[in-house]
Amino acid sequence: MAIVRKATLDDREKTIALLKSFPPDPELPDVDWNKAADSFAPLVEGNGGCIFIAEEDNEIVGVITLGFSYVLRFGGRYAMIEEFIVSEKMRGRGIANPLIQAAIEEARSNGCPEIQVNGPSPLGHPVYIRNGFHDAGIHMKLRF
Repeated sequence: MAIVRKATLDDREKTIALLKSFPPDPELPDVDWNKAADSFAPLVEGNGGCIFIAEEDNEIVGVITLGFSYVLRFGGRYAMIEEFIVSEKMRGRGIANPLIQAAIEEARSNGCPEIQVNGPSPLGHPVYIRNGFHDAGIHMKLRF
C-alpha cells in the first residue's frame, strides 16, 4: 500500500523521473528538465507551496504539486494544484484520492479559503469531482 507524505529534497530525482514518464502536453512548450529539477527545492523548502508524493516499495508512484498565490478578494492566499500524476501501473489502486486529500488539508492548514485546478486532464477530472471539486469556468493564458 502506498504512503502519502510531503516530498523532501531526497525525492527530487525520482519525482522528476515520474514526471518525465508521461507524454508531453501539447499545450506546454518542451520541458526543460534541468529547470524543473531546480524548481523542486523552493517548493519543498519554501512557503510558496509543497509537493506530496505517494510512495510504495521505495518507488514514487504519484505526485501532486500545490502552489500558493495571493489574491485581494480572499484577503490572503489561495491554493492551486499544478501537477497531479499517478503512474500508469498504479492507477485504480487508491493512490489519487489520498494525494488530493493531502493537498486539500495542506491548503486548509495554510488558511486558504479555496483550492483550484486549471484544466484538469480527462483522467483527473472524475477524481477531482469525487473529492468535492466542481467545474468553475474557463481557463485562459498568455504564453511569453
